[in-house]
Amino acid sequence: MNLCYFDTSAIVKRYHTELGTEIVDGLFELPGVGLITSLWTVLEFIAALSAKKKRKELSAHALGAAISDFSKEIEDRFTLRELESNYLWSAARLALDHGLTSADSYHLATALDCLNLTSRSDRFAFVCADDALCRAAAKQGLFVLNPVTKDAPKLLDSLSG
Repeated sequence: MNLCYFDTSAIVKRYHTELGTEIVDGLFELPGVGLITSLWTVLEFIAALSAKKKRKELSAHALGAAISDFSKEIEDRFTLRELESNYLWSAARLALDHGLTSADSYHLATALDCLNLTSRSDRFAFVCADDALCRAAAKQGLFVLNPVTKDAPKLLDSLSG
């Protein structure tokens, strides 16, 4: 089975239409693909959409609907990785190595640990729309799918085959 780890910058695109939404939706529709994220994403997601509401990019009604839809999909479709202290130590090293924020470092540490869930025949994709985090993930050897890049449709196709 192919697995996709979503950081918050990518998963927000599922619930707020913007550049990259079509690719993220396509990942959700692929048969035989497991979806993974961190429990940390729940907090980040709500904070990100709350900020969009504050900037008037999102109505209160749309915010409530997005949180409801997200909560249902997190429960039904995702393998949710718990917050773990060993990820914090790995994240601290990644922050030093790549100059990432604490949240981005934590996502990368969690995703790297998720590689243990895959077999050699599986494809593991780190789905992220943050350029600095994508570069760090690639340097760590992850297959990166940035849904806002021009090569995203081709990368999406590679996961379906």
